[in-house]
Amino acid sequence: MSDVTRVFALADANNFYASCERVFQPELPGKPTVVLSNNDGCVIARSPEAKAMGIAMGAPFFKLKERADFRRVQVRSANFTLYGDMSRRFMDIIAPNTPDMEIYSIDECFIDYTRTGAAAADRARDLRAMILQWTGLSVSFGLGANQDPRQDRQQSGQAIAGRRIHHARCGHTGRCHQGNRRARRMGDRPRNGRTDFSVNDIHNA
Repeated sequence: MSDVTRVFALADANNFYASCERVFQPELPGKPTVVLSNNDGCVIARSPEAKAMGIAMGAPFFKLKERADFRRVQVRSANFTLYGDMSRRFMDIIAPNTPDMEIYSIDECFIDYTRTGAAAADRARDLRAMILQWTGLSVSFGLGANQDPRQDRQQSGQAIAGRRIHHARCGHTGRCHQGNRRARRMGDRPRNGRTDFSVNDIHNA
């Protein structure tokens, strides 16, 4: 494998909790939407419109209600049963359509596209369209030659988030509950970072 260029992807469902609410509530798309934590304490998810209004992640709900434009905001209490089910659907679509997959969190997973070579971008784009069609969720795919964003930026300018990987084959969705077991890793141990190369812009690469 030393002479093979590694190709990794990070699949990340956009604004996951808010997006799940929108799938089943057709009145929400296009409106500022926030999802609140247990007991409606603070904001834990925001739609793009809510972000544009300057609503911060973690903002206390009582302060949000003091805003002059609060009436514009659609507020939903967290429904973790729904989010877990949507996560399972999301991951179940990816798993049989990828050569190697590792779940990182409820709305993110890593994919090793090394064996697909130059077809990785096309496969990611097709998979993104399939997820949108079957679940209504919009997903971004970041592609890179490894899981270290700093090294990747130096080499190609195409970065992928690097975070610890949890094993996909334990059968759990979201964060792996078998945390005491050593997760199998794809390539070198990843480091913290963010995806800034999306399959939405892959044709520009």
